[in-house]
Amino acid sequence: MSIINILRASAEFAILVPAALICILPVMNHSKVSKKLLLAVTVPALIVISFVCGIIKVQFSLDSNALLIPVMLLSFIFYFAFFRQSKKKLWYLFISVTAIFSFAGLSSYILEAHINADGNIGDLQSFGLIVQWIIALIFLIAAVVFLPKIEWLMDDYHLNAIWKFVWLVPAFITATNILMIPDDYSTVSVGRLFEIYIVTDTVLLLLYVLFQIMLYIIAKAITDKAEAELQSRMLSIQATEYKNLKKYIEDTSRLRHDFLHMARAARHLAKSNDTETLIHLLDSYGVSIDTSHSQKIFCEHNALNAIVGYYYDEALKHNIKCNCQISLSDNIKVPDVDLCSVTGNLLDNAIQGCLTVEEGKRYISFKADTEKNGDIYIVVTNSFDGVVKKQNGKYTSTKENGNGIGLESIKTTVNKHNGYVKFYNDKKNFYSDIMMKQ
Repeated sequence: MSIINILRASAEFAILVPAALICILPVMNHSKVSKKLLLAVTVPALIVISFVCGIIKVQFSLDSNALLIPVMLLSFIFYFAFFRQSKKKLWYLFISVTAIFSFAGLSSYILEAHINADGNIGDLQSFGLIVQWIIALIFLIAAVVFLPKIEWLMDDYHLNAIWKFVWLVPAFITATNILMIPDDYSTVSVGRLFEIYIVTDTVLLLLYVLFQIMLYIIAKAITDKAEAELQSRMLSIQATEYKNLKKYIEDTSRLRHDFLHMARAARHLAKSNDTETLIHLLDSYGVSIDTSHSQKIFCEHNALNAIVGYYYDEALKHNIKCNCQISLSDNIKVPDVDLCSVTGNLLDNAIQGCLTVEEGKRYISFKADTEKNGDIYIVVTNSFDGVVKKQNGKYTSTKENGNGIGLESIKTTVNKHNGYVKFYNDKKNFYSDIMMKQ
């Protein structure tokens, strides 16, 4: 058992190291263990596994795939277990990386077969291994260069219908590359088969890259549109509330002016001992005050006050008791759009939950506060019928055509500010706990 053969065989399996890095890097922030510990354990473990597989392959003359497939399945299980990201997204990322390295594997086999037509299938020589590693490292470098875009796709794109089926494309490409591995090296040298292999694999690679680019562009366009619509809605709400505030100011000014005349008339009636007319005057003035527009001021943060005021009015329309307690500092650095987006989604979700129970049992408690260090805490409690839908441990919408994007949008925004999100419920109440760092 030659040490050279063992090292060569181990190098075939060690290709799992760059593959694992491409799988891990985009979801590193969702790891259940620290980043340093994750990399410190994963890379050495895969190197040891590669060396052990190399020894087993040489000792028992096994095909590489007979060992590679079980190792990949085991890696897949650990991958799902150690990351909190959506299982659909993890599955897509894993299948996509498998497709990437199927190109490297097929290219090495084809070139090896072209050079060494008399060789045995599955026994890559030095040239084939070098080509495989060069392609693998190119993909790894590309993944690092485009890592921010891949991270965004994993973290900010939540359209469930897309993630259900998008993995089929890399899965199809992987299967095609595996089926293209020649049964006999000598067949690659027949006619123009070698050139056909190269062109076909290159076209598949270009289609794969184009698919990934299109996925990102479409996802970005859909997300940007949704954010623009949300921002437009928030601005519309604020504009409505500002109009109400303007009317309130005008009404207050009018009442102040009318009060002067009413006070003079009341003084004159009091001096004349015309009690009956005085009482009638005071009653009429009281009615005019009660029917005039009133403006709720929840906090001094104008944008947040507008959003809370809008949903407060919406809650009252549905006979929902609302208790809002807001105490925010003046030095908030979280952008208005993010703060209003989180608040709007929370209150909209709370109102929808309240509508599932009968009137008289509907209520919302909204509390927002800031710590001395400026961190923002938001706690929302609302009544609901106790019916929830969960997928992979995450709440999904109970609406007929809903997809739970509101809750995911909250998580995305809060995570952007290194915050904390927790949703939970009992049989009567739904709870939302939010913390955003400055």
